[in-house]
Amino acid sequence: MNTGLGLQSPWVTLYNKIYFMFSNDEDLDISNLIESDGNYSMTIASNNTTKLKAIEKILKHEFSLGNITFKINFVYGENESDNITISDIKNAFNGNTVISTIKTAMTPAQDELTFVLFNREVVQFYNDDISDFYGNYNGLAEDIAREIFNNQFDINYCTDIIPAD
Repeated sequence: MNTGLGLQSPWVTLYNKIYFMFSNDEDLDISNLIESDGNYSMTIASNNTTKLKAIEKILKHEFSLGNITFKINFVYGENESDNITISDIKNAFNGNTVISTIKTAMTPAQDELTFVLFNREVVQFYNDDISDFYGNYNGLAEDIAREIFNNQFDINYCTDIIPAD
C-alpha cells in the first residue's frame, strides 16, 4: 500500500483506463504516457491494420482535461468518420479478453442495437484516490468504454451477468 496521499492527475487516470482496455491484447503495442509542451499523448501501434483501424474508429482521439489536452496517436490508423459497425467492435477486440461477448437485439421500434458485454471484473489501478483505502481507482470496463469510446446510439456497453448454474 502506498501510504502517501496525493492526487493523481486526470491524464494519468485516462491513460490507465485506455491502457487497461487494450493492454492484454498481444496484437497491440501501447506506449508509455508522453508529455510534450504541457500536453499528454499515447500511441497505440499494431501490425494488424484491420484491428488498429477499428480501434481508431471506436476510440476518441482527443480529450480536453481543463487546460491540458490528451491525444491518442495511431501508428497505422486512418481517420475514418463512418459509423461504427459490429464488425469494427469485433475487429477491435478480437483476441482481447476484456470482452465477454457481443450481442444484438431489436428495440420495439425495430431498430437494431449492439451490446458489448464486458467480463465481470473490477478495473483497479493505483490512482491516488483518497476516498479508497488503497488509493485505487475502482470501476467497470463498461464505464470506461462510455468515457473513452466514440458514442453512437446503437452501440451499448454493459457488464455480462453471472451465468446460471
